[in-house]
Amino acid sequence: MNNNIRNITIVIVTHNCENIIKKCLNNLGRKNKIIIIENSSNYKLKREIEKEYKNVDFFVNKSNLGVSKSWNIGIKKSKTKYVLIINPDSFPKKNCIKELIVTANKNKNSCIIFPLNVDAKGKRSDDFGKFTENGMVKCKIKKSLNKIDWCNGNLMLINKYSLKKIGFFDEKFFFSGEETDLCKRIIDNNKVNYLNAKAINIHLGSKSINKEYEEKYNILINWHKSWSIFFFYKKNYSIYLAYKKTISKLFKSIVKFIIFLLIMEKRKMLSHLAIITGTLTSYLGIKSYYRIKY
Repeated sequence: MNNNIRNITIVIVTHNCENIIKKCLNNLGRKNKIIIIENSSNYKLKREIEKEYKNVDFFVNKSNLGVSKSWNIGIKKSKTKYVLIINPDSFPKKNCIKELIVTANKNKNSCIIFPLNVDAKGKRSDDFGKFTENGMVKCKIKKSLNKIDWCNGNLMLINKYSLKKIGFFDEKFFFSGEETDLCKRIIDNNKVNYLNAKAINIHLGSKSINKEYEEKYNILINWHKSWSIFFFYKKNYSIYLAYKKTISKLFKSIVKFIIFLLIMEKRKMLSHLAIITGTLTSYLGIKSYYRIKY
């Protein structure tokens, strides 16, 4: 893996990722400075990782602080110009990080550089696009380097100096939506985000989750995505557009919840219940509160 580059700190936020974190670290190599922020009070994993990987500083939060707050902690602990935010289920291919750095150095007005994400089978993600007056829309990439407004946050190279001027991740987002919100503020401040299609990141997604946590994790995702999408549009656009973007899915989930309740399909019932409660919580202006209980 030729991803060892100076002037960069890698930040990884983890939560019970014992099954994948070492694979992630081995892929990144042992020369770059890596900061891990662990949200599950796993001191055993801290001792194990710091003993085996001398380039890793492992910090354990006393409670689950969420993704955005933990990313902010990691960024503030870094001492380099660039910070690479990476999920533990992401595996940048050879020269991926180098391509991102080159793009950042050549484009001084950039704030975040994203790679092209693919799944384990090589299928391209289309989870990126533009902000319009009617909200987020997806777009197509036509060349190796593309100006985009937003992208998913599986892996992103951030210019920390630009970030300080714009502000860090909004910690009201607990899990989902925080990178999109930051991207919106970047664009509103006349900065630029890029997607470099030469930089390839393999993202495994839910395949990296421990099987024993999979069902709880899926409920967590549904709850927080539902909470975050309304909050994002309310904050960055208008409450009218926030309702417009969410009300249809809310009613569909209510109908499906009733159906699955009647036919006693518990897993699907709980999945739609998470969408309902996450959305209604956001409607009521209640802060994001749902957490996985073990």
